[in-house]
This record gives sequence, structure tokens and C-alpha cells, in this order.
Amino acid sequence: MYINNEKVKEIAKRAFPGYSGRKFKIEPLNFPIEFSSYWDGGSRNYYVLLRLDNYEILPIENTWSNPFGRVNIPELPYGIILVEHTIFCGKDLGITIFLPKEAFQNFLPVNNDILSLTEKIILIATRSYKSSYAGVSNCRFHEARKNFPSLTIDSWEENKLRLISKGYLNRAGAITNSGRNLVDNLDFWKLKNEK
Repeated sequence: MYINNEKVKEIAKRAFPGYSGRKFKIEPLNFPIEFSSYWDGGSRNYYVLLRLDNYEILPIENTWSNPFGRVNIPELPYGIILVEHTIFCGKDLGITIFLPKEAFQNFLPVNNDILSLTEKIILIATRSYKSSYAGVSNCRFHEARKNFPSLTIDSWEENKLRLISKGYLNRAGAITNSGRNLVDNLDFWKLKNEK
């Protein structure tokens, strides 16, 4: 889940003081944890264990230079989190904070907004497709209409403006982190089968 609040920024800053990006995610922490951190094809993950109460960094066994060395953590003590900084093929993918289940809920943004079917369709299409492709403009609408034939362009545009006003799409029509979080891993197939 993409998130942008002061506590998350503070955790990222404490874990990786040199990080100046704006990409932050939280994920639930599942055990056992197994990871390694070495350069592989221009990609690398960096890890830090951090205490939530005072942001103290805890040591992790060093296997960074060995592609066969892996860290295996069967469980973490209460109040300890794992913070990951990912570089993929030279591109900064941001900071992911892995939280234990008891702490995860405290970091979630509160959102009581109930989306209409058309709003969900627009968010999924915006997240999944380019706005134009191979000379076809408004690809997102066309792809959505393949899955939902009753969708009209008028309804699309009206609901798109509503999503912009709510902050789930930006003024250019790109999906925001808030919009991305609302549809999370939802796709057209799952949406059609929702009850």
C-alpha cells in the first residue's frame, strides 16, 4: 500500500538518512523473512531493522557481498520492523516498511469513501493502461469498455472529474497513491465477480 504520512517519512529518514525520494509503501510482515542484498543485474535491495519506539537501528548479519548468503529471520521481537530500499535496474523504487500485523492497522489511512462501479473501473484502467497506445487515444476507456460494454464516454468523463475532485486522480488524469490504494490489487476480472 502506498502511503505518505509523517510517521512513515520519519521511519524512512531514520532507516536510510540519505534517501531523498518520495516513494513509500507499507506491507504486512510475514514470517519467516528471508532476504539477501547484493548487486544483481543493476538491482539491489537494502535492509534495516528498526525499533518503532526510538528508531534505533539494529544490526543484521552481513551477507551483502555474497549472492549465496541469505539472512533468515524466523521471527522479530515486538516493536521491531524491517525497512527495505529497492533499486531496480538503476531506478529507485522507494522505501517499503514491513510492519507486524498488530502495528499495520495503525499506519493505514482512514478512508470511508465508497466508490461507484464506474469510479472503480476508471481507477483500475488508469492504473493498468497507458492513456494512448499505437495511435489509439483514450486507450483506458476502450480497454474498460471491452470488459464493461455498457460503459459510456459521458459516464467515463463525469466520473473521471469526480475522481479528480476527490484526489484519486491528478489534474492530468494520472492515478494518485490514494487512488491506487483504493483499488489495490483489484482488476477487471475481480471487479466483475465482486458481490
